[in-house]
Amino acid sequence: MNMSERFYRGLDKIAGRSGTAGLAATVEEVRGVFEGSMGRVPETLVRSVYLRFLDGFNKSGKPEAEFVPSAYDLGAYVDLFWMEYDENCRKLADEDWTFLRDELSSCAGSMDMDILTYVMTQIVDRGKI
Repeated sequence: MNMSERFYRGLDKIAGRSGTAGLAATVEEVRGVFEGSMGRVPETLVRSVYLRFLDGFNKSGKPEAEFVPSAYDLGAYVDLFWMEYDENCRKLADEDWTFLRDELSSCAGSMDMDILTYVMTQIVDRGKI
């Protein structure tokens, strides 16, 4: 089982309980599962990705009940940083690649070189550099 599958299973557990603890608790639970799934990615980058997701959800106008289902989209980031990205599963949008390009420039020195090279190759392949 790859890491994104573990991430999805964690979300499945949260979804089974969602609504009982309130949105704030659910947001924190999802954050914890996401952070735990990101491996050797610098904490600042993980936090930036999650905050961007939260901001996008808040701006989307979706009901609170859609929070956990929307969080499944974070699985694309999990796959990317575990060097298993597949656009046929969960796809990052063009603006996600631009966001990553900008965020990586600020934390590249603290990243694992294999992961950094993989992600940068994906960004270059999409013409974002």
